[in-house]
Amino acid sequence: MSAELPPADTNVPFERVGSMVRQLTHDIRNGLNSMELQAAYISDLLRDPEEGVDTLAEMKRLRAMFAEQSRALQRFSARFRIGEPNAVNYPAKLFLEDFRERLAKTQPNFAPQIAWTDALAEEAIAVDPEMIFAALGEFFQNAEQFHESGRPVTAHAGASAGYFQIELREPKTAVASDPATWGRVPLVSTRRSGFGLGIFYARQLLAALGGKVEQAHDATAAELSTRIFLPLTK
Repeated sequence: MSAELPPADTNVPFERVGSMVRQLTHDIRNGLNSMELQAAYISDLLRDPEEGVDTLAEMKRLRAMFAEQSRALQRFSARFRIGEPNAVNYPAKLFLEDFRERLAKTQPNFAPQIAWTDALAEEAIAVDPEMIFAALGEFFQNAEQFHESGRPVTAHAGASAGYFQIELREPKTAVASDPATWGRVPLVSTRRSGFGLGIFYARQLLAALGGKVEQAHDATAAELSTRIFLPLTK
């Protein structure tokens, strides 16, 4: 099983770049408009302090809005660079525990909906924790956004043929395109408001760690499966 790092000189049609710029501009403009409205509201409160509204709380809310816009731009920028991994030896069972703890913090509404199982013993992997958590995060964020409610989402971790594997299964009646092609080229998205960078970025991170991902849709079972592979060290 070979890594699938996309070539550094991937050619992207100019119209895709234009679409990305328009979407980014749209998102930033919406964020700035929200902050402008919040600032105007605070100004009104300061002019009429008898309203009884907690102005300090509204100021904190404005600061939080600024911080979220900054984080969003940082996340966007990060997807254009893959650094050298700083790999550490990680017992697979401990890695799974740490990832699930992180998932509970980053996706508190979705994490409890996932039914986890595992068949791990003393296996270990060599990974850069931040890189692998970022890669896995892309797939689980997509699952939260697009899974169909009413049916369970399952995840299983195991080890086979020299690889640690996480398999995520989510209910999905239909998909807009073949999941095997998702993220193979940048700036291609089936989402109207998407940049087409998330799964592309995740594939790059996995490849840098010697791993890969396989995605497939089973129309009969109405299920999307995502299998992430990482080489075992022992």
